[in-house]
Amino acid sequence: WGKAYAGNEDIRHPLASPLYADLTGLPPLYIQVSTDEMLLDDSVRLHERALLHGVNSTLEKWKGLIHVWHVHTFLPEAKRAIGNIAEFANRHIS
Repeated sequence: WGKAYAGNEDIRHPLASPLYADLTGLPPLYIQVSTDEMLLDDSVRLHERALLHGVNSTLEKWKGLIHVWHVHTFLPEAKRAIGNIAEFANRHIS
């Protein structure tokens, strides 16, 4: 899917993937990922790269959920995850 997204550009171009970008100066990041989704490794790599570049980054791993579980608001995990996002935003937005 990376090649389909990037077209003729290199999939490692920083504008195609933040995993290859200089993240210095970004505001605090809050990353939520399920331990069972294909983006787990990329989420961990993004978090580590952000920390390497001096960015305040929080990585939250949720066990056994589907990708974008947040949209399924009938799930208790979705409600908790959305609540955590709100708490993070309230702490970092002045």
